[in-house]
Amino acid sequence: MFAVRRTVARGSLALAGFLAAGAVLAREVRDWSDGWEFSFDKKEWRPVAIPHDWAIEGPFEPDGDTATGKLPWRGTGWYRTNLVLDKAPEGRRIFLDFDGVMCDGTVFVNGQPCARQEYGYLGMRADATAYLFAGTNSIVVKADTTKLTSRWYPGAGIYRRARIFETSDVYLDERDVFVNAGKDGDGAWNVRVNGEATSRRLVDVTAEVKVCIRSPQGEVVADCRGEVRIPPCGKGDFSLDIPVRNPELWELKPNAALYTAEISIAACGNEEDSIAVPLGFRTFSFGDDGFHLNGRRVQLKGVCLHSDLGILGMAFNRSAMRRELEALIDMGVNAIRTSHNAPAPELLELCDEMGLFVWDECFDKWNDTSARGDIPLEEFVSAKLAEFVRRDRNHPSVFVWSMGNEIPRGIACPPSPEYWGGPSASGTSAERCARFRNVVKALDPSRPVGMACCFPDIVARGDYDALDITGWNYNEKYMPMRKRHPSKPVLYTESASAISNWGHYAAKFPEHRTDYDFDAISIDSYDRNSAPWSDIADVEFARMERDRFVGGEFVWTGVDYLGEPTPFGDSPVNGRDYAKKDLARSSYFGVFDLLCLPKDRAWLYRSVWNKDAFTLHIVPGHWTFPEKAGASIPVYVYTSADEAELFLNGASLGRRRKNPAATLGGEYYGVMQRYRLMWDDVPYVPGELKAVAYNADGTVAGEETLRTAGEAAAVVLAPEKALLPPDGKEFVFVRIGVADARGTLVPENGRRIYFSVEGPGEIVSVGNSDPRGLESFKDTSSHTLYNGRAGLYIHRTAPGRVVLRASAPGLEDAAAAFD
Repeated sequence: MFAVRRTVARGSLALAGFLAAGAVLAREVRDWSDGWEFSFDKKEWRPVAIPHDWAIEGPFEPDGDTATGKLPWRGTGWYRTNLVLDKAPEGRRIFLDFDGVMCDGTVFVNGQPCARQEYGYLGMRADATAYLFAGTNSIVVKADTTKLTSRWYPGAGIYRRARIFETSDVYLDERDVFVNAGKDGDGAWNVRVNGEATSRRLVDVTAEVKVCIRSPQGEVVADCRGEVRIPPCGKGDFSLDIPVRNPELWELKPNAALYTAEISIAACGNEEDSIAVPLGFRTFSFGDDGFHLNGRRVQLKGVCLHSDLGILGMAFNRSAMRRELEALIDMGVNAIRTSHNAPAPELLELCDEMGLFVWDECFDKWNDTSARGDIPLEEFVSAKLAEFVRRDRNHPSVFVWSMGNEIPRGIACPPSPEYWGGPSASGTSAERCARFRNVVKALDPSRPVGMACCFPDIVARGDYDALDITGWNYNEKYMPMRKRHPSKPVLYTESASAISNWGHYAAKFPEHRTDYDFDAISIDSYDRNSAPWSDIADVEFARMERDRFVGGEFVWTGVDYLGEPTPFGDSPVNGRDYAKKDLARSSYFGVFDLLCLPKDRAWLYRSVWNKDAFTLHIVPGHWTFPEKAGASIPVYVYTSADEAELFLNGASLGRRRKNPAATLGGEYYGVMQRYRLMWDDVPYVPGELKAVAYNADGTVAGEETLRTAGEAAAVVLAPEKALLPPDGKEFVFVRIGVADARGTLVPENGRRIYFSVEGPGEIVSVGNSDPRGLESFKDTSSHTLYNGRAGLYIHRTAPGRVVLRASAPGLEDAAAAFD
């Protein structure tokens, strides 16, 4: 149905034909990435591809707001394109669909407002039919972030997927359909499909609804038919039950068994519309011993993720998100918390496919971080929760609905008083929690409704009594709720908030968890530091082993993100003053850095969480410390084995075993002996440091060797994939470093690497691991290294051979070729 015409003027998408109903596809969906232009003033326009984040282009503002990444995200941007129709859309509907416009988004069709969404983390769908005519139609999208408040970098623009839907004037909206698999009283599986069909015809319509269930292999395993009557220009309800025998169960593992419910509607013998809905067969419950999936207890090993993708900003890219999830799964992760806003629908699609539990969270607070402006709180939150649930309820990866994060108790008060960053009157109450829970349950009775909490004093007031589940952030704050409601489940929705810089090993060893490297304005990578309100990873491991009634933890955070650079986000820090330009622009919390490359801490988590893989990693991550000659330094080994031996230039420094008797309650760092092997005083001598891990029977499980690096001799490019996919939306990540003449990576700072691309390829973004770096991610001609590494995303623009080249003065060049 869709045909794209090339035009010299403004980008256009042409919808050709509008054939007779019998010859037209029931539904056509077209990607709408290309053909857009962007402007701040509606005078000067430049071409852009959607998704697009205008603020990630910078430049960084050295004295800017550290909380939101020192980036210029606040403002109003305009997007435009043309939609060319051969005929007016008679008997057909055309919808303009946007997964996310930050923050207050409005769609104009031929100058008329057609759709608006105040909350930028939820999408909007514009029924443009009544505004379209044969010929060239103007489409303009306004993205206004001026009314938004944020505690981290929110991005700006049309930052998620855009599509065009065309269908009949009798149609299905997937948000109006709820497909849920469950067991009946006899233990047999049944799929219930409840929904509404819509007609824009001026007469009554009697239509047939058909549901076809396909297995993960694409085979039809069950089907069912029913009838729906739809009044003129109205909606008609339908409900169908389809038994399915012995389905494969959806589990928390990659390549989860994902079925599909294909739902179609036909009238007068013609198929009018069809949709496909993901379907997972799984049972779950929260009990006195935590979380159960398909009848067995599963420990949730989760991470919190903000919406940005590091050096890509908020412009969502499916391949980059898949890369993050693959790295986290390898670490042992089986759960994601969408902190603290409604995620990209494509993230949930990936979690469905990759077998990840999702704590789906709609809001941070109910104050200005939701951009509700002058809309009353009860009205706004109820409406947005309803949109959120209708959007996400057909994803089997979603297990919990969260109404918000760390919302303080609401207190009626005179104007001005604030509590936790917002008006005191905008907090929780027993009535609000019950009311908002009811909104969610009316749309999905199958999942628990809760929120992430950090104020235990609210428990006694009863604000959370109506909730099905509560999440708790830090310091085992779940205990008061456990005492008041021992039968209600709890999860640890934020744990750790441990902090570190990739590759930074401080001159002074941290003596306590808030002993940061104040001189270097950095944080040590021996994983002994956390935020003042939180704990190191080992403490949280021990809590989860002890408190089995907690279903699991969500680490803050899986990957570093732009904004919230605790502790170097505000001055003074522990009494020391810093210039604004010296403060950071991105977080230190991530187990992975802003490039989604592992910090040392990733190997600690992997050694504890991923029991299906062997892990062995030495900290520090290199053995090149000329400034420490003659001194002793600590060496840690993170391994899934219980015992390891350390060798320095061939001489044994002794064997160490983990101590299972090390528990909470003693000296703070004492619990580390349960999870780490430690040699506190290793003399620094250049050469070779080797760790050998042993199995329980004494055989060698594996080994890792670090070698002292010489002078840098060559640039190194290490693509994570050998092929550059033909789809230009697929990005490939390339690691960048320098090595000595023997190939040992050199852990140096500040060397600038220069890039060029031959052939039909393009560097999308480039960056390094420095939370204080202010180089543009979009200046792809060059970038500096940070502690020996940087990275970039590259994609293809057309068929053909692509060669990425990297150089630095005085070093051998590097090249990576993609056919």
